[in-house]
Amino acid sequence: MSRILVTGAAGTIGTEVSSTLERAGFDVVRLDRALDATHDLVGGTALVRHLSDCAGVVHLAACSRVGAAQRDPAGAWRDNVEATRVLLRAV
Repeated sequence: MSRILVTGAAGTIGTEVSSTLERAGFDVVRLDRALDATHDLVGGTALVRHLSDCAGVVHLAACSRVGAAQRDPAGAWRDNVEATRVLLRAV
């Protein structure tokens, strides 16, 4: 059985994607800092530990709310751009 890492797994889309992958027979590793602070892609420690055994990644972690991004542009940059950079480097 292939393992798939899903970032942003606690979000609306991440929850559905994770469940769909599990129903299709995949072993899903759910990463989301809402579930565990160590799952933070930029400052957490879980990414490298969980990524090594995965056959694929579905990257959904992001600041998706326009209002939140406008109130905290630096936080949105961190969550959307820096987190993606960290993930791509790790892959």
